[in-house]
Amino acid sequence: MKKTIILTLIPLLILFVVQITVSAKVSGIGKDVALIEANAIKLDRENDLLQHKVASETALLIVQQKAEKLGITTKVPVEFLDDSVYVVQR
Repeated sequence: MKKTIILTLIPLLILFVVQITVSAKVSGIGKDVALIEANAIKLDRENDLLQHKVASETALLIVQQKAEKLGITTKVPVEFLDDSVYVVQR
């Protein structure tokens, strides 16, 4: 009688220990998955911001190229007054 009880309890104890071990590993994996999902959300937001920045930079580049084709962006030389000349208002 005792032998059958012991032979029944030993596999049950082993299964219990295995279940606890597996549960601990699964919860650890769940924590890792949550961290990965949080990082994925952060990277998605960063990608959206970078896509917006690239789009705006590209739009500015296109406008600049069109302006150059139309000759709108000619640079006018800047002239400065000589420091020795004073202008007096009356």
